[in-house]
Amino acid sequence: MEHITNQLRDPLSETTRKVRRNLLAASLVGLLTTKIGLIPTQITAFGIAFSTSNLEALMLLITAITAFYLVSFSIYIASELQGWSLLTKSKHLDLVFERVTQAEPSVKKLYGEQAADIQLDLMKRNKLTKPIFICRLVVEVLLPILISAYSITQTSSIDVVALYTP
Repeated sequence: MEHITNQLRDPLSETTRKVRRNLLAASLVGLLTTKIGLIPTQITAFGIAFSTSNLEALMLLITAITAFYLVSFSIYIASELQGWSLLTKSKHLDLVFERVTQAEPSVKKLYGEQAADIQLDLMKRNKLTKPIFICRLVVEVLLPILISAYSITQTSSIDVVALYTP
């Protein structure tokens, strides 16, 4: 049963979670500026007033930061999911070998049939965890990637001059 619960554990490390959080934050800033029009005209604490060329540079910077975090998150997630997959497969094999070695000698002669039964049993158990894992992948991986890709397309194509009226 431990094998099944291990499949439901979180495959993401703290670093990947932080990169995902930063990706979503950068995407949110990009979407707030493009969809709602929250474009700063000045930062009074620093005495900075933005012109249209500065705002275009700011939007380019937001796009670049979001793209950087998207690439970073994609690399981290590919690495982590590969490692998680290898870990669960190795635990699966360990469980199969453990069951076979615990079998009686008369059963060991029928190894092919016994291994097939063990494999079928494990496949039935894995079938229970797969929908949950897929839902988690959609929420934790696919949605942040889609949101950030949308943010990048919006921030890179915004017409700052049309939005900026001093």
